[in-house]
Amino acid sequence: MRVFCLDIRRSPFRKIFTGFENYSTLDLGVSLVESFFVRNNTLLPNLVLASSVLLDPEIPNLAREIVIRSSLPKDIPATFVSNYCISSLVSSATAFGLIRSGNSSKVLCVGVEVMSTPKLFISQKGSQKLIRFMMSKTLTHKFKSILKLRPSDLYPVVPSPKEPSTGLTMGQSCELMNSFWNISRQEQDEYAYDSHMKAISALKNNMFETQIVTTFGVSSDNIPRPDTSMEKLSTLSAVFSSDGSITAGNSSSLTDGGSIALFVDESELSKAETEPLCEIVDYVFSAVDPSDGLLMAPVVAIDRLLKRNKLAPNQVDFYEIHEAFACQVLINLKCLSMGWSKYNVEKTEIPRDRVNVFGGSLAYGHPFAATGLRLILHAAKALNTYGGTYAIIASCAAGGGGCAMLVKRPM
Repeated sequence: MRVFCLDIRRSPFRKIFTGFENYSTLDLGVSLVESFFVRNNTLLPNLVLASSVLLDPEIPNLAREIVIRSSLPKDIPATFVSNYCISSLVSSATAFGLIRSGNSSKVLCVGVEVMSTPKLFISQKGSQKLIRFMMSKTLTHKFKSILKLRPSDLYPVVPSPKEPSTGLTMGQSCELMNSFWNISRQEQDEYAYDSHMKAISALKNNMFETQIVTTFGVSSDNIPRPDTSMEKLSTLSAVFSSDGSITAGNSSSLTDGGSIALFVDESELSKAETEPLCEIVDYVFSAVDPSDGLLMAPVVAIDRLLKRNKLAPNQVDFYEIHEAFACQVLINLKCLSMGWSKYNVEKTEIPRDRVNVFGGSLAYGHPFAATGLRLILHAAKALNTYGGTYAIIASCAAGGGGCAMLVKRPM
């Protein structure tokens, strides 16, 4: 059974507090569903998979709530998926597996992130004291319980930017990787500059005009910087280490936004009123020991995907690689070119002019759970615009994880 991505839409990607800060992930997910099915109302899904990374304990199954609160039929089952920056690639791979096996014919994937307004918590100690207070049977016990509370117990706990397995932020981990790989500040800034310029050109030429949908009155991205320059980038200070090279200019921004995609089998494709964006061919999940480099798993995933599909690197026309940091992408490409014997990665030279031809996360931003679907969109758009047969999507994730996916131009 062949699997096709019929359509992908996304909201504008916005720097935090510049458009979507008054809305929740649920609001954003519902809005995307409603706008998506204005166009695709003849192909309602038989399963919804939704993702976010900044979790809301009041909505443990975001996917099901999106179904219930949107105009979708309420008998559509829905499942929540969350796996850091590869969340919507995981849901896409799940959709692929379900359709390929014949268990489903139409799967809707939604990835949304509102980083402006994460839900705040109180400490475990404070939570336990409040629970004891609420569980107390008598006024005396309630009084004794409340006396044990301290103001510090009620301080809000902001979601930590630190990765739980290492205790470091992703940027700190990338700096640690670079102490071995030695990607210069100049190389990183040049890569970031190119990402912005390619994104500006793509948006100026309306490359994604039909895919970016006006959401809550917001109609455009605002992170690509037409006024950036190598001179401006060079003046920025390192943010993760006093003697480091990673800056705000060569890192992806904190971003609000969402993406939505519909995956279908061949029989459903014949009913569609539009041509598919791409065919999903295969995917690989990978992981490395975090001590080998927290953001290195795409190296392993790309190598395994190429080998499994008997493709040489130059037989892949485009590569869409998530840009958490310019440094991370450049390290991944350098490692591939040298090979990595520990993980049986062979020397793989990827032509730089085939990587992120429309710019990447450095320019568009990175709303965690929405990025995977954006990568698929860009890969498909490159194949359909410039020709070619195959594209590979790859992304790192916290915990030393990663994913690579092979897509094909519909033929």
